[in-house]
Amino acid sequence: MTSLVETKEPSWRSDGKVSTGKRSLRVALRPIDMNNIGTLRVLNRAILPVTYKDKFYKNVLTYPVKFRQLAYKGANVVGAVCCRIENDPNSEDDKRLYMMIIGVLAAYRGLMIGTTMLEYILDQTSKYHHEIKSIYLHVQTSNEDAITFYKKFGFEIIETIEDYYTRVEPKSCYILSRKNTPVEPPPEVVIKKKDAKH
Repeated sequence: MTSLVETKEPSWRSDGKVSTGKRSLRVALRPIDMNNIGTLRVLNRAILPVTYKDKFYKNVLTYPVKFRQLAYKGANVVGAVCCRIENDPNSEDDKRLYMMIIGVLAAYRGLMIGTTMLEYILDQTSKYHHEIKSIYLHVQTSNEDAITFYKKFGFEIIETIEDYYTRVEPKSCYILSRKNTPVEPPPEVVIKKKDAKH
């Protein structure tokens, strides 16, 4: 299933606020599957400071489809987002979402593709706010642009891990996290109110 997304203003975030951006680009989000998992591997080598082993790519295919997506501009893959649902170590019942990968090829950065993918994930996760209580990811401590980007979406630094990375400097990373909240107001409620007026 393909989700066509045009990153033109206004674009609504999962918290109900309007996104802001200088430039935009129409992209399509498509699930990662057996046919394009190799493309994810090539993309990761180009955009990430770490290398994933074969087991990682096998595991990706077991994650819920909505949480493993490639971003396409026409026939070209320009970005990816992969997340897994985990047990929350601070709760016996709750879950959390770990964003393992969210990245865009350098030539396509600044076109709101990263924003589009993050908004998509926040929107999908918000539908499960009763079970998934938080969303988190790792960011290299020197990546100030990424830290600023995620803070705009309500992420906060909650921990620093030294020697997280093995082949890049600095080796330290931050854990950024935010609470998972439902869309305010929920889309179905807005639709009902509009229908009631007619």
